[in-house]
Amino acid sequence: MSEQQLPEDQNEQQLPDLSADDMEIKKAPGNVEIVHGAYSRSLPLAGSTIAEIREEAEEELGIPKDARPVVDGQEVDENYIIQADQTVTFVKHAGEKG
Repeated sequence: MSEQQLPEDQNEQQLPDLSADDMEIKKAPGNVEIVHGAYSRSLPLAGSTIAEIREEAEEELGIPKDARPVVDGQEVDENYIIQADQTVTFVKHAGEKG
């Protein structure tokens, strides 16, 4: 049986041209700013719940378990799903120990 030959230009696979904007889409879903006291960190955790973010950052930023999450100035619960470019601040109100 003879092998069928493809024309020269069909033997090579063409890779699509990608612009810088296309490469942006391939990155993590997006960064969120995580703040506790004087500490701040930007991490690629968009699409995560507050509970997941707390777990990811609690040791590095020293976030106490009873610190309340505030997203862009509004208090939220642990099930809130944060979006890219939002800021979550873990706060303890004045007069609270810890």
